[in-house]
Amino acid sequence: GAGARDLGLESATAESLKAAKRHEADSYQRTLAASKAERKRIEERQDRQLKAAMSSSLVQAEQRAQRRLQDDEEAARQASLAEFEEIERQLQAEDRAKAQAESQAAAALRQQQELEYQRSLEEDRRKEEERLQAEQLKAEEERKAREEAQRLQAEAEEAQRAAQAEAQQSERRLAELLAKAEAALPPEPTDSKDVCVLMIQVPSGERLKRKFSVQDTVAGVQAYARVEIGKLLSDVEAEAENQTLWKNLVLNDFLIKRPFEGELEATKTLKDAGISGMEKLVVEERL
Repeated sequence: GAGARDLGLESATAESLKAAKRHEADSYQRTLAASKAERKRIEERQDRQLKAAMSSSLVQAEQRAQRRLQDDEEAARQASLAEFEEIERQLQAEDRAKAQAESQAAAALRQQQELEYQRSLEEDRRKEEERLQAEQLKAEEERKAREEAQRLQAEAEEAQRAAQAEAQQSERRLAELLAKAEAALPPEPTDSKDVCVLMIQVPSGERLKRKFSVQDTVAGVQAYARVEIGKLLSDVEAEAENQTLWKNLVLNDFLIKRPFEGELEATKTLKDAGISGMEKLVVEERL
């Protein structure tokens, strides 16, 4: 019996131990589960807190980033504004420099134009003075030319009057000399006694032929030559130089001579001069 009780007791104890162990195991499981649940809750809370903190940090970081961005934008805006203001100042300075340069260029252009205008005025004045001087010089030259023409005309008229007077005087003297020569011309012989035939050559080439008495003088032969040369003057077709030559021969004394010999004396008779038969004589101007 006792053994059975002991066995029963041991069995009950064993069951109690088992039950205790099971209870302990269950308690442990519950504790472990509660611990896990608590830890999960803690982790979830921490996770939420972490997320909240992270979200707050993100927000703050975003806000800081936003502020930095705004600060950067403001700094960039201020820099851009400063750069714009600097560019504006530079542009204004360039505009002022350009305006000053344009003003100086305009002033220089006006000065150049004024200088050119003054030069043009001076050139116009110079040309006008030259024109007036040229007109005065031309008028003076024309006046002198008129006076010279009048003087030359007066001299020409005077020379013409003098030439006409000289020509008239020459014509009168020519007529007188021819008339005197006609009067001094001996008659041509009609018979052949004491007669000589003279062939007389004039410097212009004409040949005169006539009979003379050997008692006629050389002066009579000169008178004949003068008369015949005077007749040549009536030839209007004769050359001017021949006309001048003949007139000089009539108006001036000339020589009667044999060719290549000396002058025959005018007072001698032809017989005394050794002229007889047919003779050739020449007329030469007296030098």
